[in-house]
Amino acid sequence: MLVLVNGLPLFAKQIVNDMNSFQSEHKFVFCNTYYSRFDKLKFFLLLPFAGMCISVNGVTDNSSALNWVIRLRKKLMLLWSGTDVLLAIERQQKQTISRKYIDYACNATDSNLLSEELLQLNIQHVHTYFKWLPVESLKQQSYASIQVLSYVAKGKEDFYGWQTIRQAAIDFPSLKFILVGTDGASLQLPENVTCLGWIDKDRLTTLYQQCAIFLRLPQHDGFSLSVLEALAYGAEVIWTTPMPEYVMHWKEGKSFNPLMEKAIENIKSRQLHSDLERQLAIGKQFNKQTVLNGFLQTINTVG
Repeated sequence: MLVLVNGLPLFAKQIVNDMNSFQSEHKFVFCNTYYSRFDKLKFFLLLPFAGMCISVNGVTDNSSALNWVIRLRKKLMLLWSGTDVLLAIERQQKQTISRKYIDYACNATDSNLLSEELLQLNIQHVHTYFKWLPVESLKQQSYASIQVLSYVAKGKEDFYGWQTIRQAAIDFPSLKFILVGTDGASLQLPENVTCLGWIDKDRLTTLYQQCAIFLRLPQHDGFSLSVLEALAYGAEVIWTTPMPEYVMHWKEGKSFNPLMEKAIENIKSRQLHSDLERQLAIGKQFNKQTVLNGFLQTINTVG
């Protein structure tokens, strides 16, 4: 079966590359119908021969591409991300939401939080993972000291929890806090906070190996690959999205310091070593073979 994939280019391209290298049952083709005129034409030329379209977006307004998917009675899967759900919630409140594609498609998400929100929107869906753990070997880390790593997007610092991170840095002055994404130019930085801006993958890997605590504190989130990576390197993770078996869940408005204290206690109890048992559990659940096989089963169920 020919499967056309459009939507968010980062994840759509990854899905196409992953699935074409993983299996030969289906042929996956990415079409950038959002930003490329050539790809729009390619999509419409290929659609009559396709059995299915995967939109790496939950669509709640009008889409010319998806209109033709429905007209030609092709199978459709909507993969919902955090931004899509926020937009759907806003449109639901304003009574401007379009359910045309929602009601036609198989809806899917890889996030526990988004799953709860989709149900509140009366969007029936399946839970399926498609992001796998790109870590070749899982080894126990030994930390020279307890350092804290977090991703905070430049220009969206408050959305990514900067005020909470800043207060934690003030309350735990003996810890070094390292932020990637933002360069800190517009922030009032405590002395123990360093902002690195954008860094390459090798540098990020080194930081995962050195930092015993990882904070992921956006106001709203999907299923974050950075959380998986931090867990694979054995960090204690505090996240605004629930993942009970692996992370400590923080909800905005609740006290943050007890979670930090618990993370520090856990690390010290292991004599400044990473949690190898949790690393192995993450590796077993989110290795490439397991994740892509599960995603393929979902596609076959829909298709």
